[in-house]
Amino acid sequence: MSARVGIPLYGRAPSRAVVATAGVLFGCAMTYLGAMQSWTLAAVLCFGVVVTVLAFYKMEWAILGLVVMSSFDGFLKPLFAERFSLFLKDYFIFLAMVRWLWGLLSGESRPSVRTLLGAPALIFAGYVVAQIANPNSQGLALSLAGIRAWLLWLPVFFIAYDYLESRRQLERLWQVAMLAGVVTGAYGIVQYFIGFNHLFRLSQEFGYYAKMAYTAGGGERVLRVFSTMVHPGAFGSAMGCMTLVASGLAFSARSHGWRVVALACVPVLAAALFLSGARAAMLGTGLGLVVFIVLSRRPALLIVAGVLVLGGFWQSWRLTSGGLEDRVESLTWEYVSERASHPFEMGLEVAAQHPFGLGVSYGSGVSRTQAHNRRPDDQTKTVFIENDFGRALAELGIGAVLYVVLLIAAAAGGCRAQQRLRTPANATLAAALLGAAASIAVTLPVGAALYVAPGGLYFWLAVASVMRLPDIEKASAVAAADESPAAVAKSA
Repeated sequence: MSARVGIPLYGRAPSRAVVATAGVLFGCAMTYLGAMQSWTLAAVLCFGVVVTVLAFYKMEWAILGLVVMSSFDGFLKPLFAERFSLFLKDYFIFLAMVRWLWGLLSGESRPSVRTLLGAPALIFAGYVVAQIANPNSQGLALSLAGIRAWLLWLPVFFIAYDYLESRRQLERLWQVAMLAGVVTGAYGIVQYFIGFNHLFRLSQEFGYYAKMAYTAGGGERVLRVFSTMVHPGAFGSAMGCMTLVASGLAFSARSHGWRVVALACVPVLAAALFLSGARAAMLGTGLGLVVFIVLSRRPALLIVAGVLVLGGFWQSWRLTSGGLEDRVESLTWEYVSERASHPFEMGLEVAAQHPFGLGVSYGSGVSRTQAHNRRPDDQTKTVFIENDFGRALAELGIGAVLYVVLLIAAAAGGCRAQQRLRTPANATLAAALLGAAASIAVTLPVGAALYVAPGGLYFWLAVASVMRLPDIEKASAVAAADESPAAVAKSA
């Protein structure tokens, strides 16, 4: 009997014993972890095993597991101080890649490699990997860590593009992301009220977040919440991105129930964004909202979405006793330009001395190239190039051009795909997703936005979703035409 297409080896009748054996071993592991009272580790392990099994039946599960894990990654790191906690996201990416390659070897089509992004991504990845041979490299281990920092999320575009085959799948992906976002956002708001003491009782590693605050104009210390993510900046970026996604779903979801849910999520996500105190994320969300309105060509959305976002701002302003107003007012042109231009100039200076860069090993781990402050009074102080384009110049040299080309290809491919859409619902959703991607990309001049979770994940998922939508729309139109009464009568 021939093997069923899409069913992995261990799902076929002769291999059911393997599944049973794996189940017994997993039960033993759970019993041991329970006896050791490692309940959090047991829950993570259980989640990973379930997603692993499901992913080989359907690639969607690997992506959904990655979305969930990336949303809670920052919370798990302090709980698992061991080094393996750094690679929780990597496992799910690896799982998705294995499933993607498995399908390729089984004869499944992979149209993602023929997109506008295919060649730029391959060339850029090849150049980054070649940096292992850079004579300025600080060693193989650090070079591998630097390659991870540059390429961690890029495979997500190809995986998501190929598995998205219907509007139902695409909506489900972003509904899961939105729900994960609103859960983390609501917890972030709770954090603002109760502080971080409850976390210190779980692990002393959470003490790092005690210093996360800013000083308002009146001298008051205003807490910056991080929820379940690695930093308030990453949390704010995720909340801004999800605010735009929820706005798009509110005006494009097929189900009226989901439209209501998405609309209700917007003020919660917006309030969480402002409580993070992340100025780059606030600015990025504002520009992303402009992209959303311009591309959707529906000015009425500006009124509704704007009112909901302002509602979140008003609630946050009240909670911070006006401290948020001082935070927003500090976003002057002088501050923004200096914050972005200084590290970029540092990158230019390094690239002028090293045309092929210092090597990716210099940005390993923190994904920020180390440079030395050249002030006469302190020659040894280490600072970071917190500008992704400056970092690219310092680490990759002339290869920074390839990074810019990659981002231009992503923007061009997304905009071209959005303009090809014919139905208002699809065009609106695509515009919202491009606005969400733009809200993340805008923060690149002040940090490594495409490295930190979940921003890097959401960026490539959004680009893949938008570029895939025209094919989904066309396939849906063809299916509808084939099922029309005239087509049925003709075939009869």
